[in-house]
Amino acid sequence: MARRRAGFSQEELGAMACLHRTEIGMVENGTRLPRVDTLIKLASALGVGGEELLAGIEWIVPAPTRSGSFSVRS
Repeated sequence: MARRRAGFSQEELGAMACLHRTEIGMVENGTRLPRVDTLIKLASALGVGGEELLAGIEWIVPAPTRSGSFSVRS
């Protein structure tokens, strides 16, 4: 995880990226998918590319009778 490798707490990263620490936590545990502007803020604060932050997120192809969803691989 980029935040841990950089040595930041969720609160520290949130302050650097102008985001609340709870949003950082929800993005990390996969309960919230970040918008593009949030990804840009996080990538900039961490000094990494957006593709590194998106690694492990994949679209689950929906069955004909239900909506699709995203999955975050651990």
